[in-house]
Amino acid sequence: MKAYLLSCLSILIINVARSQEIKPKFFISKMEIHAGISSVTQTGYERHGMSYNFKTGNILSIGLVHSFSKKWDVIGLVRWENKGSETYKDDMDSPYAGYNMTTNIQPLVPTARHTISDDRYLTFSIMPRYSLSSRWQIGIAPYFSILSNEASDYYVIQNGQLEFEQATKDYFIEGNDYGISLSIGCSFPITSKSKLSFQLLDNYGLKNLYGAYNAYGTSIRNSTLSLLIGFTFSR
Repeated sequence: MKAYLLSCLSILIINVARSQEIKPKFFISKMEIHAGISSVTQTGYERHGMSYNFKTGNILSIGLVHSFSKKWDVIGLVRWENKGSETYKDDMDSPYAGYNMTTNIQPLVPTARHTISDDRYLTFSIMPRYSLSSRWQIGIAPYFSILSNEASDYYVIQNGQLEFEQATKDYFIEGNDYGISLSIGCSFPITSKSKLSFQLLDNYGLKNLYGAYNAYGTSIRNSTLSLLIGFTFSR
């Protein structure tokens, strides 16, 4: 009896799968273009008395879609992303935080350090996606990012006054990043072959960005949450 029930269940699953199969006319059935803003930071500094704020980044995404069925597809993505962080080390209560940058002599004065890093990446991802309905879709995939440009603005504040400012490269960051992307999106038809779509994208970095140069002894990782708007074009 158990074998009979399992056989019936298998036949039912196969028939449901076949009923949802589609045979697209083209291997690439859709193209998606999205752009948006991101809330970005780098986690790990907080363990060393440093606070961080989420800074605003931007993202542009282009993807090509291959459909397997009415429920499943896979999209190959290329994204241009702005990541980075805004960190703040508050030593204002310590009389030994730093030397006086105005006189360059003793006595030592309370010091705070403020750093804003701006790192730009070219990101690649191949994401399987599942359609919850005709409008809603979810996906998960690994991503790999190549660092294309890095910069930092470094500020030193003493006794409440800006004493030092420097724009420089973020020399110690390593040249790539990788992690996991989670996506949820919805779309609304415009014409028979185009849709307006919205997407919430969460990128969780897994790589220690500063590697051997990390003076903080913990993993510093990228973290971004992006809201995108764009268009889907079907062939």
